[in-house]
Amino acid sequence: MSFLLRLSGDRLLEGDLVQQINGKPVRTEEALLQACTSVGNATITLKLVRNQTASEKVIAQHAWVDTETAATAEGFEKISLARSTNNPLTSSPKTNNDSLHSLVNGKLSQSYGPVFANGVETAAYKMDLGRKQPVTAINSWTHAMGRRGAQRVTLYGSNSETDPGWDLAAWTPIGSIDTRAIKGDRFRAASLRAANGEVLGEFQWILWQVAPVSVAGGGEHSAFQELQVEWANEASTRPAQTQQIIACVGDSNTQRGYPKILQQKLGAEWKAVNCGISAATILDGTLRPFHKMEQYKTALGSKANVIIMMLGTNDANPRWWDGERKTEFDGPPGRERPIGRSQDDSQSNAAG
Repeated sequence: MSFLLRLSGDRLLEGDLVQQINGKPVRTEEALLQACTSVGNATITLKLVRNQTASEKVIAQHAWVDTETAATAEGFEKISLARSTNNPLTSSPKTNNDSLHSLVNGKLSQSYGPVFANGVETAAYKMDLGRKQPVTAINSWTHAMGRRGAQRVTLYGSNSETDPGWDLAAWTPIGSIDTRAIKGDRFRAASLRAANGEVLGEFQWILWQVAPVSVAGGGEHSAFQELQVEWANEASTRPAQTQQIIACVGDSNTQRGYPKILQQKLGAEWKAVNCGISAATILDGTLRPFHKMEQYKTALGSKANVIIMMLGTNDANPRWWDGERKTEFDGPPGRERPIGRSQDDSQSNAAG
């Protein structure tokens, strides 16, 4: 319903019961989303019930979903693949197989991509556009590995100047896409587009909440290959490809410290990407080894020209050191042990 509310402006109200879209019955939420996906930019005629009274609404101008399939990346004509971007991308939870950077490199591969594990019901990708932009389209491409070419996505936007996190209560719903009823070639593309001359909204952050597209293996996820966002006056507002990127890696001194000031000092020719996280460390077996954090993925995906690293302060905590091995630790926080020693030995020495 949130998709139709944004799609139709103020022509629909919360509580309206949509029964038909262009003469096609929609008895379930799944059928509703698939009907919205297939209608394209044609005029929509809705039959609905409002306050126990049947009525009809005609919507000529609306946001819409475009789809296309192709055998190669070069074969897309309606939803053409743009060149690579520097927009940082993160995921929740962790993905498997390819790196997240493969979703913003302007290429399509015959692979699973950075895919979520089977059975994961709540999963999302999040992109930072760098600053607030008048978004006109949100595009995604998949590879048809078995059933994984389909897409089940709900899109959200945020104007927050800092990372808005993963709680959807802090986000604005934009629209939904469900392409499971659409068959096609090796690669599949879907695009949520604003009506001509309009925008989907002004956002700095875009979030793709994804759901399994089949029941096989407990629920298989889409094999996403590329995620891209378009905005109005893109040629003049998108950061130039020659813009220099600085990835600021570190702990709380970085997370709550200098990157914002650095950005102000350097100006538009540079982009400072804040990759700091409180309590970050270098050693395994400590509280937050940086290479296991989402910020590590952000740094890798930033295509940085310069990397500033400020790590080590939290590693100096005596909690992580002993008299025998001073570098390699293993185990969860609070139960760390030097590699090569048993958990019981570690606890005995700690007790002594």
